[in-house]
Amino acid sequence: MVRRLGAAALIALIATASASAADESAYGRGLAAYRAGAYAEAIAAFDAALAEEPDSTAALYYRGLARAREARFDEAIADLQQVEPALPDVPVAGDLGVACYYAGRRAEAEQWLNKAAQNRASAGPANL
Repeated sequence: MVRRLGAAALIALIATASASAADESAYGRGLAAYRAGAYAEAIAAFDAALAEEPDSTAALYYRGLARAREARFDEAIADLQQVEPALPDVPVAGDLGVACYYAGRRAEAEQWLNKAAQNRASAGPANL
């Protein structure tokens, strides 16, 4: 239902830089599970990572993406809205637009997608 449209190099940089002990950390396990398509496992790992480091925007972002892929759109939207202001070079607005669309929140989807379209750096590479 939700498909991947592309990936931003900055997201990969954030992902790599944020993992405190790479694959040994909860964040690293979450990222590996997310990349493998094991979204429920990824969500659990990102929950653990956020318990360890509540201000981790990368863990919150990827948990939002994983929740969206599990069709848990309202939870995904809540996560993505929290990180959107903190990640101006990541296509969060586009991800929010897609999540809102699938959640049936069409007016919000239109607002987020318009915002994404105005930011040339992140207009095309939304991750959902």
